[in-house]
Amino acid sequence: MAIGFTDRSFLQPDTVFERNKPITVVVELVKSTAAAILVRDGSGSEAWLPRKSITIEDGIRSLRVTMPTWLAIDKGLRTDVAAGQKTLF
Repeated sequence: MAIGFTDRSFLQPDTVFERNKPITVVVELVKSTAAAILVRDGSGSEAWLPRKSITIEDGIRSLRVTMPTWLAIDKGLRTDVAAGQKTLF
């Protein structure tokens, strides 16, 4: 799976519900600590993500990180929707 892809598109959500909706992003792990991970998206942007706010699935060369939409936006992660995927709600 390519780095920088997500399970759905996201822009600035209009509602609190949309801001808290989980989003899964495929990223490259750069560094890891007990409290946070440093990841790189497909555009080369790096961001620290607090472990308490995310769920991580290990991949072969990348991680699938699920987080609230607001966190992805606030950290400036740039992603593309994976082929065949769209916003569910």
